[in-house]
Amino acid sequence: MSGESQDLIDELDAVIDKLMNSGFPAEASELRSMTHETAWTSSSEMLGEIGLWILGIQRSLAGELPAEVKKGLARCLKFVRKTWPDIELPPA
Repeated sequence: MSGESQDLIDELDAVIDKLMNSGFPAEASELRSMTHETAWTSSSEMLGEIGLWILGIQRSLAGELPAEVKKGLARCLKFVRKTWPDIELPPA
């Protein structure tokens, strides 16, 4: 695993911990599963799916997430956008 990829995993793990400690155990569990338990066919697929998940959480929990979780998600999404620069959710 490249250093940059490990940086993303480390950041995702930090977000998982922050979600859990902030009262979002279901979201933490889902992100943990995506990060550590799902068998992806490629790193690009993993990045795309995690990116869409982040965008969905940002949309659905925008007013509820603590600032530190929002910042962590934004850092992860920045990494995702290196591979998927135009990633966006369809309009709600």
